[in-house]
Amino acid sequence: MATVSFQGKSGIQLPVVHQVPALYVRLGIDPSDSKHKKDKFVLTSASGKYNKTLTVTDDSVPGDGFLDLVFSQLRQSDKYTLEYHPGDGGGPQKLFENIPFQELLEHYSFVEEDDGLEGQESESSSEESGSAKDEETGGTEGGDATPTTLSAKPQFKDGHSPFDPEADSEEDEGGGVIRNLDW
Repeated sequence: MATVSFQGKSGIQLPVVHQVPALYVRLGIDPSDSKHKKDKFVLTSASGKYNKTLTVTDDSVPGDGFLDLVFSQLRQSDKYTLEYHPGDGGGPQKLFENIPFQELLEHYSFVEEDDGLEGQESESSSEESGSAKDEETGGTEGGDATPTTLSAKPQFKDGHSPFDPEADSEEDEGGGVIRNLDW
């Protein structure tokens, strides 16, 4: 959330609060594994206005066996690249490259049940949302949930995962590149 203050016509200072986009990245890396203690994850924007480095110490859901990173203060109009810098001295690897923020949310992200990152639903709203099968197939009863998490093992529209070592790198519709890595 960001708060901006401005002076209204009445002369009174008024705060305006708005949400600032964030990207949640879930990786199949156990932060408690000592071989990953020095790993770094660098998210940069194509415009050059965003550059943030996170490490396993920045895990937002401790103790679940996954590395959950939150990159905040993003610009929705920008394209992003996420690089993995292994702490063991290996060269940097791009997890995704030059992907528009909106496309990351719409096509390359999802929330897993019980991962601690999904929104809290009341009983009545979850009953009305339709079955999980409807959501997976885009059926008329459920529809798609708003994605907020990029996971290390997602399956995309074409059945490939950007982290599948068996698959080649792919160029997406927006001109960005998804790299395939083996954790």
